[in-house]
Parts: sequence; structure tokens; C-alpha cells
Amino acid sequence: MSSTSRLPLWRLAVCCLALLVACTLPAAADDAAVIEACLKSADADNGKPHDCIGRIADACLDKPENQSTHAMSACSNREAEIWDSLLNTEYQRLLGAVEGKAKDDIVKAQRQWIGLRDADCAISYELFDGGTMAQPIGANCLMANTAERMLQVRAWRMMVQPEDNN
Repeated sequence: MSSTSRLPLWRLAVCCLALLVACTLPAAADDAAVIEACLKSADADNGKPHDCIGRIADACLDKPENQSTHAMSACSNREAEIWDSLLNTEYQRLLGAVEGKAKDDIVKAQRQWIGLRDADCAISYELFDGGTMAQPIGANCLMANTAERMLQVRAWRMMVQPEDNN
């Protein structure tokens, strides 16, 4: 096979790679600001922080160009990155506010939660036998579970640091 006949395939591979990178870019700072503002508003109004879950993914999924399974997964992954960053921040703040057995128990619980989340979110791949719907359902599961965990860890941190509830 000549090198000229490989060129179109090579270009296709580069285009696919560029599309994959574009769809998995990190969440924009604006997206994080939307969730943070929602959480602040929920705190100030004694609202429901759970209502903040899905703010970015749902708006992304409402766009006609995001109806492919890959784009659906990218929408959920985009928001999951934000919740994961918030979770990591709250987790570190919580660990900094406790010591001894409480700290050890929190670390142990977090490690167990990661395994549980991963196992729960892998179920869709088994239920759909790896089919196309498994990806967006799995991505949404990861986003929702991470968001719920962040809210839980944040609530614990706010219990031990009530003066620093920002």
C-alpha cells in the first residue's frame, strides 16, 4: 500500500483525536462559577443544594448538537470535573479540621466510597452489555454520585467549622 493511500486514513485519525480532545476539555471556569453561585444561594436562602446537581450537564444536554452518546457523556463529565474539584477541596478542608480517629475514619470512608461509586456506576455497562447507552448513563452516575458525596463531605466540614461556611 502506498503512502498516499494512507494519508486520508491518517487525516481521519487526527480529526477523530481532535474531536475527542475537544469533547473532553476541562470544565470552564464559568461552569464552576455557576455551581458555586448555586451552592452559595442555597446556603443563603436555606435552599436545597441538591438542586445544584445537573445545572451544567442539563444545560449542555439541552443543546441539539449534544445528542450523540459521546456528547451526552461529555456533558456529564464536564460537570463531574467541577464536583470532583469541589469534593477534593472540601475533603482537604475537612481533614484539616479534624484529627485522630475522626480523621482516620474519614479517610477510610472516602476510600470505601470511591470503590462503591465506581462499582455502582459500572453497573450500567453490564446492564446495557457495553452498548452505547451505557456510556452516558455511567457518566451521569459518576457526576451525580460525586456531587452527592461533595455535599455530604461539605456538610461534615460545616459541622466542625461553622465559622468558615464559605
